[in-house]
This record gives sequence, structure tokens and C-alpha cells, in this order.
Amino acid sequence: ISDVNFIADFANAKIGWNNFEDKDTVWQENTATPCPNESELINRGYKRCFQLWMYNSDLGVKCWQPNSFMEWTGFLKIAQAWENDYKNRNGKLAVIGYEGAEKVTLKKGIFYRPVFKIKGWTERPGEFTIPGFSLDDALQNMETKSQTDGDLDPESEVPF
Repeated sequence: ISDVNFIADFANAKIGWNNFEDKDTVWQENTATPCPNESELINRGYKRCFQLWMYNSDLGVKCWQPNSFMEWTGFLKIAQAWENDYKNRNGKLAVIGYEGAEKVTLKKGIFYRPVFKIKGWTERPGEFTIPGFSLDDALQNMETKSQTDGDLDPESEVPF
């Protein structure tokens, strides 16, 4: 499975908080600042989550929206790579490769974090449309995000 590549639309990604049992998600409107009710959400059983639209010619358009800490941290790492490589984007979408899984040992046991790599940049394929997708909004998001600069800590918020 390590040869899997997909096109990711990071400019339209969302981050927030999800309560799997209540089937409820709270998206952060402003991801550059901490969530004002973070401790309340944690106390109510919410966990960090994200939503990333992806495309692969074999699988079509898919929404990656997990509720797993390891997927969250794997997403943060590739999102930071996307953010740091903004000079090479030129309005294109990232081609992401799945490189395997990294073993992570925590107090609660051994876990595996997905590892991704940016393989290149490409134009949006005509087949890569997402529900409610607006090309004008996507281009505006990409332009705004391209102006973001600075060093990011993978353990902190990723300013999408």
C-alpha cells in the first residue's frame, strides 16, 4: 500500500473538534487562534479532528475525516510540510504519497502514525469536485493561505 498517491486540497481543509459518540463536530472558524471553549469540549468527550478532501483516479473523491489521535498527528505533519512549501505551490494542489506508518510509543501503548510526503504539485483534475465546491472560493483560500509564513510547531495549531 506504500505506493498510494492522492491529490489533497489543503486550502479547503477544516480543523475542529469531534465527539464520535454524539456524532457532533465543531469546526474552528479561525484556526490561527486557540479554540475559546477547548477545555469544555475536552470535558464533554470531544477530540481534535480534521477534514481533508482528496482525489485519486482509482478511488475518486474522498473525504478524510477521522477521529484518531495518530491520524491527527500524521495530518499535522503533512499539513506543516504543505504550509512550509507554499513557494512551490503556484496555485496547484499537493500530490501526497503514503510512505507507511511510524511506530509511536505512548503511556497507553504502541500506536502507528501514518507518514506522508509531498511528491509534487498538480492542477486540480476536472473530476476533483467536492460538495459545495466553488472554484472562486478555493482560489481565494489558496491565495490567502499562500501569504501565511512562519515556522510552525507540529504540536501546535496549523493555520489553515
